[in-house]
Amino acid sequence: MLLPGHLAAGYIVTDTILKTLGDDISSADTKMLLVIGTLAGALPDLDLISFFLKNKSLKLQSNESHRTYISHAPLLWVAAGFVIFLASDSIFYETFGLVLMCSTLSHFIFDYNEYGIMWLWPFSKKQYSLVKPKIATYPDDRSLGHFYWKIFTREYLRNKTWYVEIIVIVAALLIYF
Repeated sequence: MLLPGHLAAGYIVTDTILKTLGDDISSADTKMLLVIGTLAGALPDLDLISFFLKNKSLKLQSNESHRTYISHAPLLWVAAGFVIFLASDSIFYETFGLVLMCSTLSHFIFDYNEYGIMWLWPFSKKQYSLVKPKIATYPDDRSLGHFYWKIFTREYLRNKTWYVEIIVIVAALLIYF
């Protein structure tokens, strides 16, 4: 899934949590939590920064996935959210912990569909996916824009997740507006 889809999923999850919990949270805190939850939907992809630094290129590599990095381990985010939830002394921080857990889990659920997630980390680095992940073959273009355009048209548009992502983005926009 691409960044807009992860952000939209984080927004939907956070909005659902806030509506479920009721009116105990102030309007300003609600807005803050919506921003945090939206960003948390994409938070596991921060590992792309170290991925690109390691490879000294902004181009993806066919022989390595950023989904093998520790930030793509669901237990890490669930544990962080749970600790925040338990250590909190206010409804804001309890909700923040819950939002962190659930919004990052939305990221993993979408990546699980076609890419694989280390569900059992730290006990295993094996990646599990709903369908067998395709081995990506990336173009050898010099232009960064052309490189990603080819990946988008060759890889993403052929994935079923792409169509789910469009639905999630539209749903998030409908909820927002």
